[in-house]
Amino acid sequence: MLSLEGKQLGNYDIIRRIRVGGMGAVYEGRQRTAFDRRVAIKVILGDYAADPDMRRRFAREARTVARLQHPHILPLIEFGDEQGILYLVMPFIEGGTLTSYLRHYLPGLGEVSAMYQQLLDAVECAHEHNLIHRDIKSSNVLLELRRNMPPYAYLADFGLVRAMRPGDASQVGKPIPLEQVPGTPHYMAPSKRWAS
Repeated sequence: MLSLEGKQLGNYDIIRRIRVGGMGAVYEGRQRTAFDRRVAIKVILGDYAADPDMRRRFAREARTVARLQHPHILPLIEFGDEQGILYLVMPFIEGGTLTSYLRHYLPGLGEVSAMYQQLLDAVECAHEHNLIHRDIKSSNVLLELRRNMPPYAYLADFGLVRAMRPGDASQVGKPIPLEQVPGTPHYMAPSKRWAS
């Protein structure tokens, strides 16, 4: 696996790896020209970094997030290509993921309702732009923790986003081969095909 700790990508010093996914990794970094602002840097790893289709998808994710201006969608600071390494730079969210939050804390109904509404607003914004996220799960929700208030939620990781096209409505209910279904199986809506 590519190790980037201690290296530099563009205007950013990479400090440590935060998490690794199937195709990429997220690192904590510092933006040197913005008074050492903490940032999160997402990169493609391994063979995926050389795959032209993956590089196009990564660039599409950058374009998508750049045009989605919403208080509960994690904003894009920069998209770059440094020595063949594509990267996205976003704000560093101190509270971590909803997954890690739920491991340590059981939120009350009011808190759950507030976070749920924030995420619904983010999804609605994406849908207004004719975009389907396709990978909404607790590890793609980042939280800013606030004293005496519900966490502030950000929807992140638009790597599997898809633009809705004319005629999509006519495809509803038609089976898709399992190997072509994008997303994380444990978080996907059940299918008639799988239910039995």
